[in-house]
Amino acid sequence: MPRIALRAFGIAIFALGGLIWQATAWAASAPSDIAFNVIRGGDPMGRHTVAFRQDGDKLIVEIAIDLEVRFAFVPVFRYSHRNMETWQNGRLVRLESVTNDDGTKHKVLAEATDGGLRVTDSSGRTYMAPADTIPTSYWNKETIRRKELLNSQDGKMMPVHVETQSDAADGVMHYRLIKTEDGIPVDVWYGKESRDWMKLAFVARGTRIDYELASRDGRAQQAVK
Repeated sequence: MPRIALRAFGIAIFALGGLIWQATAWAASAPSDIAFNVIRGGDPMGRHTVAFRQDGDKLIVEIAIDLEVRFAFVPVFRYSHRNMETWQNGRLVRLESVTNDDGTKHKVLAEATDGGLRVTDSSGRTYMAPADTIPTSYWNKETIRRKELLNSQDGKMMPVHVETQSDAADGVMHYRLIKTEDGIPVDVWYGKESRDWMKLAFVARGTRIDYELASRDGRAQQAVK
């Protein structure tokens, strides 16, 4: 598959994102770890994991994505992303990510200051974002209430539009998040009561990408329909 046909994956996966849990809930325990199998056009593409740990009054979130597409057994696309977020009292206080998008490398650093969230994007530009900024990491359901998000791949702020699609089975809510700039839609599912991230799907250059929930806190999960 040509490289250009897969570029949209890197754009779409971080076009939108994330839920702020109540600070009191964080103080009690971290959310459950999540693992997704990533499927492209029905074929396995890789893995996306989100791990949580409590460090005093801070919540540490570690995100790892490893993807690969092969054609005739030859790798034609590789994608890797590592992102560490630190949250305190329900707000992002630090984010550091590195990404290799099939040879194109990105690095982002964001740190809380008295004046807001200071962000250095992948181009080296530094700017101030609002103190309550949410990054595009999907685990955070607060994403569906925002009109602008911090792209954790390239460090840019992005306007977004969110539409509620339906009540899915077993108390799961389905939303469509649209990046205002280019209209790329991403379908995402969260638990109605638990607020857990359950599923993700979008189309990149005519090929459907699905996130299938593999496990939560180490336990195998049934896929959301």
